[in-house]
Amino acid sequence: MSEKCEICGAVLTEQNRSKSYKHRCKPCVAQQTKEQRAYEREMKEDTLDDVIERYSKSEDLGLREEHQQIARWLRELKKYRKILKVK
Repeated sequence: MSEKCEICGAVLTEQNRSKSYKHRCKPCVAQQTKEQRAYEREMKEDTLDDVIERYSKSEDLGLREEHQQIARWLRELKKYRKILKVK
């Protein structure tokens, strides 16, 4: 009985077997990697935006001086991101 991919059920041959995941085919591993990288990119962007937004309102929060400086830098970063159209 030949082995099958644990994700899609395709028959595994030497050519389509993943080297990293022995019970998965290369297309399934490639798709999983693509989805994982997209998720990580999305989370990284969301986190930066959340931090910028949180510290943008720092004057109202009564933060210590070093936190207010960080907030100023983040506001500047937000301006430059819009100018450069960086996500």
